[in-house]
Amino acid sequence: MSAFVEINNLTKSFGASPGLVYRGLQKVGLAAETPRVHAVNDVSLHIHRGETLGLVGESGCGKSTLGRVLAGIQDATSGSVTMEGKPVVDRSGGRRKLSTRIQTVFQDPFSSLDPRQKIGRILTEGPLEHGMIRSSEAAETAAHWLNIVGLDPAVASRLPHQFSGGQRQRIAIARALAMKPDLLICDEPVASLDVSIQAQIINLFLKLRRELDLTMLFISHDIGVVRHLADRVAVMYLGRVVETGPVADLFEAPAHPYSRALLASAPKLVIEDDDLEGFNPISGELPSPLSPPDGCHFNTRCPLAASICRERVPAMTPVSARHEAACHMIETGKVTS
Repeated sequence: MSAFVEINNLTKSFGASPGLVYRGLQKVGLAAETPRVHAVNDVSLHIHRGETLGLVGESGCGKSTLGRVLAGIQDATSGSVTMEGKPVVDRSGGRRKLSTRIQTVFQDPFSSLDPRQKIGRILTEGPLEHGMIRSSEAAETAAHWLNIVGLDPAVASRLPHQFSGGQRQRIAIARALAMKPDLLICDEPVASLDVSIQAQIINLFLKLRRELDLTMLFISHDIGVVRHLADRVAVMYLGRVVETGPVADLFEAPAHPYSRALLASAPKLVIEDDDLEGFNPISGELPSPLSPPDGCHFNTRCPLAASICRERVPAMTPVSARHEAACHMIETGKVTS
């Protein structure tokens, strides 16, 4: 079965300002070349229709950049993104109509809504602009989507500042759904909310997914949230995808050392003795994306790193059916599922 969305060898890099060059503590001049930040580095992923793919990793690993490129908000440096075999952006760089079929729910509900527009206008501006509804249907459309996300339709006449963070995020979700997207990208949609409100929004996503048969890319640094929502998971580290697999497989038997460290670091309500004995937090700092390590990017923090890890980029290796990881140690048997 072919995938609904295909991401092939996607790379996104940004130019940075030339920095100072030091020899020891002595400043010797400016860098000869403009450094590049490789936010997304040769990523290939797929999403099936009706599936929720969870994308997890530390802050700065490239998750949000990948989501923006997929949504067409930013252009890729190289690689391609297709939906049903058609490119989201054509070769000349022009936007295709596919952009209306992909909608995004952003992290910050306080900055993603126009403070000068009433909620009803916010929800119907897109459908009106693209001819999906007539002006006479705007009020009914706004009421419908407000009801879907659990808000009183009467709030359509209010302004965003009159709502709490959780309510604003419901409005942002309703705005995205009003475009009837084929793919919904959720970029850390609960990260800026209180814990109690997070649970409400997560339950809302579960409800919407069940009732609307949504196809979603759910981006989060919280692996507990992803475990609750996703069908499959992709783990990113410093611009690269290091492991993908069904939720049950990856969470029960993570293959990549980074995935194992992430899961071990996740908060637990009940801590067993085995958890304390086997707990090995990730050591060191995340390397700079301006100068990532050679070979496997995780080699500077990996307890299993060998010379090959510092010399050669690992390819994705099958762990089991639909489960694969990019780790040289899988081939040697030092990492097993």
